[in-house]
Amino acid sequence: MHKYRIIILFNLIIFQLFVGLNVFAQKLINESFFNESMPLVLKEVSEKYKFKFSYDYSLLEKVIVTDDYINLTKKKFMRQLTSKYNFDFEEIDGVYIISPRKKTAQKFIVKGLVVDSESKERLPYANIYDKKTSYNTASNQEGYFTIFMNNADTAKFMISYMGYKTREFVVCSNDSVDVLQIKLESEDKLISKVDVQSNNIKSVDLGQMAGHFTVNPAKMADLPVLGELDIFRNLQLFPGIGGTDNSSSGLIIRNSPSDQTLVTFDGFSILDLNHFFGMFSAINSKVVKDIQIYKGGFEAKYGNRVSGMVEITGKSGNLSKPTVHFNLNMLSANLVIQVPLFKKASLLIAARRSYNEIVKTSLYDQIFDKVKSPIDNSYWLVNGTVRYLPNQLEPVFRFYDLNFKLNLPLSKKDILGISFYLGKDNLDFLDSTAVEYDYQMLENMNWGNRGLGLKWTRNWSKKVFSNFSLNYSNYFNYYLSDYSYSQSTYSDTSLIYESNNIDNINLKINTTWYINKKHTFEIGLDNNTINVDFLSFWNDNILQDIRQFAKQLSVFAQDKYSVSSKLYLIAGLRTNFISSSEVTNIEPRLSLQYKVSPLLNLKVSAGNYHQYLNKIPVKNLAGINRDYWMISDNILAPAVASSHYTIGFNLKKRFFTIDFEAYYKNTLNLIEYESAILNEISSQTNDLEGVYHKGEGKIAGIDVLLLKEYGKYSGWIAYSLGKSLRKFPDINNGQAYPSNNDQRHELKIVNMLKLKNWNFALSWIYGSGKPYTQPIGQYYVTLLNGKQKLISVPENKNSSRLPAFHSLDMSVNYNFRIGSGFAKVGLSIFNLYGRQNIKYRFYRIAEETNSDLLQSPVYKVYDIKLMGFTPNVSFSIDF
Repeated sequence: MHKYRIIILFNLIIFQLFVGLNVFAQKLINESFFNESMPLVLKEVSEKYKFKFSYDYSLLEKVIVTDDYINLTKKKFMRQLTSKYNFDFEEIDGVYIISPRKKTAQKFIVKGLVVDSESKERLPYANIYDKKTSYNTASNQEGYFTIFMNNADTAKFMISYMGYKTREFVVCSNDSVDVLQIKLESEDKLISKVDVQSNNIKSVDLGQMAGHFTVNPAKMADLPVLGELDIFRNLQLFPGIGGTDNSSSGLIIRNSPSDQTLVTFDGFSILDLNHFFGMFSAINSKVVKDIQIYKGGFEAKYGNRVSGMVEITGKSGNLSKPTVHFNLNMLSANLVIQVPLFKKASLLIAARRSYNEIVKTSLYDQIFDKVKSPIDNSYWLVNGTVRYLPNQLEPVFRFYDLNFKLNLPLSKKDILGISFYLGKDNLDFLDSTAVEYDYQMLENMNWGNRGLGLKWTRNWSKKVFSNFSLNYSNYFNYYLSDYSYSQSTYSDTSLIYESNNIDNINLKINTTWYINKKHTFEIGLDNNTINVDFLSFWNDNILQDIRQFAKQLSVFAQDKYSVSSKLYLIAGLRTNFISSSEVTNIEPRLSLQYKVSPLLNLKVSAGNYHQYLNKIPVKNLAGINRDYWMISDNILAPAVASSHYTIGFNLKKRFFTIDFEAYYKNTLNLIEYESAILNEISSQTNDLEGVYHKGEGKIAGIDVLLLKEYGKYSGWIAYSLGKSLRKFPDINNGQAYPSNNDQRHELKIVNMLKLKNWNFALSWIYGSGKPYTQPIGQYYVTLLNGKQKLISVPENKNSSRLPAFHSLDMSVNYNFRIGSGFAKVGLSIFNLYGRQNIKYRFYRIAEETNSDLLQSPVYKVYDIKLMGFTPNVSFSIDF
């Protein structure tokens, strides 16, 4: 080793001597000039220091030199001389060629706005692309974009947006328009026009970055629907989003729980995503303008979740003329009205409601048959919980949602938007008698969301935009059961109450600075004030009483950097502080895309994520759920932390696209809640911390999409392979086990065909069986009141699998004109061949044994089955 050090040191000495001798060999220039013409200066230096020059005498003869040149090499002398007098030089074969400095092309900035050609509504996240230079940019959430050009440029751009016809436009540097307005024709109208023969409408737009895509709500309307168009159910047809439970109650992204995906509508969060026991989503698809889906690796401007992000932008309303949409199906009616106000403003009002109190359709009856418990018809499964409703009487159920949107331009640079949402489900049951005894049973459940958003958009200049938004969201879930029975010799009463209420006030400030062609810089603030209340009691016993308050502050900065025509990256940093645990978390994010060729893109993303509001899963062998939300703290539920890593490619051919992504997620501070213990033992002691278990999870998998978009026939094949494991020191003997959402294989085949006025769709979904836990024994424990309780002993957690899920769904839609309007009649059939798919499985003890005789337990298996053969008819009209 010593020998090698001597050799390295010797080489360094030789190198330094060589450099020093080489510099010494050059005769350094030491001259001072005063009011001499540059040609004379060059002549004197040439003769004295053996210089060779080449220049245009007419350019230099009027240049007067006054300067000192002390101890300079030839190159340093030339650099000082030419830079001071605005010339350039170049050395070729020992000759220094002096030429006029090239003028830097002046930059020209074009500010544009993308709008719907008919309604004049702004279109967010439209893609603007220059094929010649590969320059790419996008409109912001309000439809504005910025293009950088040279003064002498005339450029041709392509602009595309999901659900709209791609358009070409030319920008000239001498255009004097302050804001260039680009109008796109909605393909939603083309779908309705009966004289359209071809179908060049895109169903999905795969984003530049890993895990990101956008869907076309208008094209999704051709797919099978249960009731009416359901955006969340349609998202489940794509790879990486679970679609095997016939439900819109949540989005299971890459085998992660649904609460780990944040869904926002016009800026405020939506925690409960379902209507009608999860049969379809709580978002009215007819008020949706844009949907951005992130399956992981999302940018630094998004936070507060560790799995996925769905950003929904609502329609602002028609600025040109009043429009009305009406839809009637076998579950509900939907009315959407858009009205222009004062020529510049617009108003949208939407209302959707079930009508089963008046007419009970066959679809309604079939859904309620699935809600009834398989134990007997006196039990009902409401939001996953078994409720006792005697005498086989049907409760009264209803749901509705309302949307209100006002868009008001205050000036050429300012826009004010107000958005309101209310969605609610309600179930009531009342039974009573006073003939032979006094009896009354009252049950009520209601759940839903409220949201209010106020947003001010400011265009400071052609390069700087800001959004200021103040949002309020409220999630509520209440259950009340009041039972009383009385006769001469016996009386009994029971009162059960559960409530979970979440209030969130959110302030967001986001500024985007389009620095130049290569850099777009974003900086922002996200402040949340959160209140969570969860109360559960039975008669005089309080089972749970959790009241939490926290303030969360997040700041972020990110740069979208076009490194070259081939390489594009987004680098960002997000910092979060949560007051409930007084912890600061730093989240670096990085995404990049490399364009191997015009047809092949590589994409990579990595990042850290934290979640401070989590849904605590509660489930036992009896099938009873009491899931509720909690704020992270340092005692029961620390902040969930996750790291994402994704790599993939996107290959585009003329008629099809292949998209492949492989991912890995590591998640810490997960919570498991053993409700079997809580329900049977700890309800007497209110011992909370003893039933919360903290652990970690690991998820890995691949998503593959083969997409065929253009022509009369379109569709896709989606395949997902995933593995989701959890490990808790106090569960399953500390061994890793499959999570509740672990589904190894999912295959989805979607076909859509357009023939003149007819639209046909056929989809088939397959999913391997999800895990569950079986009981293997039982024992008795003595409670604090002296009574004995039989406790079930489960097998290793989630070591069994349900049967595989598969279902074939179809739809037929016919488009026609009614006067100046367009109408559509549709037929959808879910589960065409009537497969008996199982949602989940639970057990009840069929025969309790004597406590002195340790006999083998006798259990009865109950399967909660999904929808069988289910037809639905719908009618809609637009005018």
